[in-house]
Amino acid sequence: MKQKLPIQASVLAQTLFNEFIESKSYDPTLELIASIDALERYNEALRLSALGIMLTALIDEEHRNPKFVQVREAFEKLVFPEDNAEAVIIFNAVKNQMREWQNLFKTPARQLTWTKSWFSNIGITLTNPDDLTLFVVYLMDFHIAIMDSLLEFEPYE
Repeated sequence: MKQKLPIQASVLAQTLFNEFIESKSYDPTLELIASIDALERYNEALRLSALGIMLTALIDEEHRNPKFVQVREAFEKLVFPEDNAEAVIIFNAVKNQMREWQNLFKTPARQLTWTKSWFSNIGITLTNPDDLTLFVVYLMDFHIAIMDSLLEFEPYE
């Protein structure tokens, strides 16, 4: 069994935030976005999806390892601003993305429909099954990368 790297919970949360939320990695669907306005909506929706996927992964991991509660709490402090009104808006949007992501796993047969709806919600029409599949695979790979990363660490206070 591979030994886990001990890391302070707040440092792990900041690293996860930097690497998975703030970092711009290769996105194979980016070339499908035609206008600057659509690109801005896409980037914002993708950020909310990434936050939802990250928080879902952290919650899943804290069920296996209660030390990840501290990581999730530190991550949430990075995501949700101190201003209560703004925090509620962001929290509700991320919570909705978490629910959508969990529903996608429950009904994998709906992947193309889910992806088409995701794009439609931000005013982008995509109908090509290859493009839709590419996007959902991108998100699933993102989720797997997060889960694999979490398995590498043992948080402490």
